[in-house]
Amino acid sequence: MLLDIEQENNTLTLSYFNKEGKTGYKVYDEGQFRNWVICGENDIMKSDEITNCDGGPVKSIKAKLL
Repeated sequence: MLLDIEQENNTLTLSYFNKEGKTGYKVYDEGQFRNWVICGENDIMKSDEITNCDGGPVKSIKAKLL
């Protein structure tokens, strides 16, 4: 069960109850988060494997934490 989400600088920390009922923590670096965005057919970063729901081209970009 998720307890809290904390953002500090370029890290995201999730606290949760683990299987033993104790508080656990997972820390993620901002660089791990990616978003898929629509791009042009000629974009060199376009995915060869993934398309949007309409079959259009998409690319993966680094996500920004708020």
